[in-house]
Amino acid sequence: MPVVRVEPYGARVEVESGATLLEALARSGVRVASVCGGRGFCGKCRVLVTGGSSALSPPSRSESMLLGGDLGSGYRLACQARVHGDVAVYVPEESRESPGERVAAVDGYARPVRVAPPLRRVSLSLTPPSLSDWRSDEERLAEGLGRVLGGFEPPGLDVLRSLPRVARESSWSLEVVAWRGRVLSVEPGGSGRGTYAVAVDLGTSKLVAHLVDASRGVVVAKGFAENPQLAYGEDIMTRMDFASRSPGNLDLLRRVLVEGVNGLVARLRSSLGVRADEVYAFAFAGNTAMQHFLLGLDVSQLARAPYVAVTRRALEVRAADLGLEAGPGAVALVFPVIGGFVGGDAVADVLATGLHRRDYPAMLVDVGTNTEVVVGSGDRFLSGSAPSGPAFEGMQITFGMKAVSGAIDRVRVGEDGEVEYTTVGGARPRGICGSAMIDLVAELYRAGLLDARGRFRRDASTRRLRRGERGMEFVVAWAKETSIGRDIVFTEKDVEQVLLAKAAVSSAARTLMKMRGFKAEELEEVVVAGSFGSSLNVENALEIGLLPPVPPEKVWFAGNTAVGGAVLALVSEEALSELDEILSKVEFVEFAASPEWKAEFMNSLFIPYREPPSRLSR
Repeated sequence: MPVVRVEPYGARVEVESGATLLEALARSGVRVASVCGGRGFCGKCRVLVTGGSSALSPPSRSESMLLGGDLGSGYRLACQARVHGDVAVYVPEESRESPGERVAAVDGYARPVRVAPPLRRVSLSLTPPSLSDWRSDEERLAEGLGRVLGGFEPPGLDVLRSLPRVARESSWSLEVVAWRGRVLSVEPGGSGRGTYAVAVDLGTSKLVAHLVDASRGVVVAKGFAENPQLAYGEDIMTRMDFASRSPGNLDLLRRVLVEGVNGLVARLRSSLGVRADEVYAFAFAGNTAMQHFLLGLDVSQLARAPYVAVTRRALEVRAADLGLEAGPGAVALVFPVIGGFVGGDAVADVLATGLHRRDYPAMLVDVGTNTEVVVGSGDRFLSGSAPSGPAFEGMQITFGMKAVSGAIDRVRVGEDGEVEYTTVGGARPRGICGSAMIDLVAELYRAGLLDARGRFRRDASTRRLRRGERGMEFVVAWAKETSIGRDIVFTEKDVEQVLLAKAAVSSAARTLMKMRGFKAEELEEVVVAGSFGSSLNVENALEIGLLPPVPPEKVWFAGNTAVGGAVLALVSEEALSELDEILSKVEFVEFAASPEWKAEFMNSLFIPYREPPSRLSR
């Protein structure tokens, strides 16, 4: 079999003839960026062939388009080049990706609520049976629970099977763990066992979890991990396409996701010495597709118009049925879906911020590959999701990357065209992440280097603006400053991709505002949720029209409200009951069927928005 040598790692791996370099790298344990899931249109898996180039398949059309002149220098796309003989490759720094280096918003705003967890542990002292008291064990349990819980559901078969032994071994001194009046477990009294729950944000790129001590209703540990499904596609559409090819693929995505959740939760538990059997409840909030993956539900009908979910209601299922490591009888709550891709994460956003209780015009925006917007007041809110695309995640941007170490995350451009920037972790730059892309468009426009159509002004006087291989480009960082030994540039085509993503967000917000009868000046509040918002420069977001034209002081960043909403559902039964209220108040709007949205989208392709022709730069 052909042998692939991988530098600078010193790895060697045998592969079947016809395997891609990307498959070879994965088998060797080397991680490279692959935003498009190996489909050949993101251009992020560049490798330099240092030996045996003739043993690779001829360059594909995608490589010719994305690599251009770099093909002649020995670069190939790992996902496109197939191995037919021994070959040696070098993985440049800009293509490397280290597990766990992604930036995540672990914390998010969660409004104050009355703490009364739906998960409870209660102590009971029951009267033993006798010849004069021959009531069943279940009736004795019911009498004790009635005194403490009031209303409750009859225990299930698992509880009835364990009840006789536990009751008699503990001399009828019991502890009962219940979820919303449903008995999950019967245990010996005085065991000293803890009662914990876990809130999980099922993000496309990251999993965020908070461990909750249900006895006090407080978060005691929190953390995040990379979503292991990234190996099967960095965007949700790629994963749904993969899952739709066979039931085995869907089950694979479900299993790796559950393994990722179990691993993350185990890490949180071990930090406090909490055992798996002390966890009795989970609350999951994610986009519609991620929740389908967790439940093992078919996503083929969700992946194409009219984008229908299998179910929209909140589900309470046995944690064991999902493969989660937890205590006996543990329950998993999966948040409800509003419609389309406005999923449980959007419901959690609304719950955490209390948006559904606003009696004045308010908006919530969760910017991502799929942006969700909720607008309304009083008893009526409108929601929709816009395919803002993966540009903000680095895809289809020449030097785009996620917000990881070395990513340029903030940029300022002076009147003279000179640049100041910062990077994630203070490392030498190797690319540009989403927040810096917005900064660049705003700063270049403000400095007069970009016109309203997103085109560079050819008459601008700055050494950083030049004509490159792919057209006009602006040098953000010179090669001597970077860790990749190349100039990091922002091209006119990159600007176009950012404006396309921005237009999706802007048009969604403007369409919902019009449908609800709101003008921008009437908005009293704009809440920006999610990891992306935490690093956003609000003035620049307003400058390019990403957000509605409101005073900056009306915009606030809420962080990871998806996990915040999931936590509220675990610490407050009152907050949990508000899920039905949210579903009754928030309507779903399908933008694909809206001519108004299409018109707004075209107008939003301009900076900040299409003005009358006489005012456009010519």
